[in-house]
Amino acid sequence: MTLAKTRFPSSRPSPLVFFEPEHGGHQLSYVRHLTEEWVQDCHIRSIVFAINDTLAARIRDTDWWMAASAAGASIVSIPPDVTTKCTSGHLVARAFACWSTMRTIMGECRAMHGVFLHLDHLQVPLAWPVWAMAPSSVSGLLFRPSVHYRQTLHTACTPKERLRDLRKRVAYRLMFRNPVLHRVFTFDHAFSDYARIKYPQGFKACAIPDPAPRISTHPPTPEATRILNAIPSGRVVFLLFGALARRKGLLQTLDALAVTPPPVIDRIAVVFAGRMADDIRAEVSQRVVHLRATKPHLAIQIRDAFIDDPTLASLIRNADVVLAPYQRFVGSSGVLVSAAAAHRPVITQDYGLVGALVRQYQLGIAIDTTDPSAISTSMSQMVVAADGPCPWPTDGMDSFVATQDARGFASALLNAPEPECS
Repeated sequence: MTLAKTRFPSSRPSPLVFFEPEHGGHQLSYVRHLTEEWVQDCHIRSIVFAINDTLAARIRDTDWWMAASAAGASIVSIPPDVTTKCTSGHLVARAFACWSTMRTIMGECRAMHGVFLHLDHLQVPLAWPVWAMAPSSVSGLLFRPSVHYRQTLHTACTPKERLRDLRKRVAYRLMFRNPVLHRVFTFDHAFSDYARIKYPQGFKACAIPDPAPRISTHPPTPEATRILNAIPSGRVVFLLFGALARRKGLLQTLDALAVTPPPVIDRIAVVFAGRMADDIRAEVSQRVVHLRATKPHLAIQIRDAFIDDPTLASLIRNADVVLAPYQRFVGSSGVLVSAAAAHRPVITQDYGLVGALVRQYQLGIAIDTTDPSAISTSMSQMVVAADGPCPWPTDGMDSFVATQDARGFASALLNAPEPECS
């Protein structure tokens, strides 16, 4: 692995390494938040991003990265073969590949602390103190804690989910005891409180904001214009965006459209925007062909590609409703933050943290999204709501967005090596 534009002045402490081998979701925005906060606050510690070539290519020519690079920020390019080991295959094998790669990079950088931007898969390596990197240490962002759902969020769980949480409880207890693990960041405040009570080293848990995106007010980008121009005028526009994986509920949404009555079909347009997972592409294609044959008046647009932030912001602003029909998804969701920032209601799951946030801040409709008929009914309700005053107060959306401060997110991660949670 080679360091790109790396400078480690002797007057500075050892660099802080951020590790992220993925590139298909929030990774670019996280790198931007971190670099901009680092430049703005003139952190004395230099930063290094260990990222794959695809993500590196997207950021290297941006103004914000060039400013960070000039100030001493650096990129470690993870080779394609190593990226493959870290992102595909058996979960445990991927975890140890990530762990080994981080150790190698920290050694090359002479770093004393590293931050995994996705800690969930590292539970197994971190459960074994023999893998310690003393005197170095690591922190990480835990996206999907669910061990507290039944107790603190009063969420009903299936037997399979209870078994999953039992495994997590064992792994978390061992992970928190590992002296190499310094800080566990989470977007779920309830989990942070739970961990501090339940685990002997639970003080390592630190709740941080899920960073609110920039919803630009600039004119639509050319790509957004092409998508929007294909929508018949006067339609209520539903937008489902992001990395279109099976858990995002794309298939259930298409099944919902199949049972939606013609009067509603005639009034809506549905846009799917984001790179689609390979394992659902054929199923999606079959459903879309069937829908277009049986519901010729349905306006449906699918953009199967990475959507840049300006285009995504344009699509969100021009949508009426944001779809987030997760399939019993664990964790927080940047989709909620994006929708609320643009004052757009959501249709999403009633399960877990996502459902709790929607109910608390009145962000839209929370339902059983595993049931296509429930999604269809909610879409019909949104069409009716479009004819009158919005039943979802923007005050709640604004209050929610105010809790999701990008600077707070970045500052917490940049200060990960500090003794106390910032």
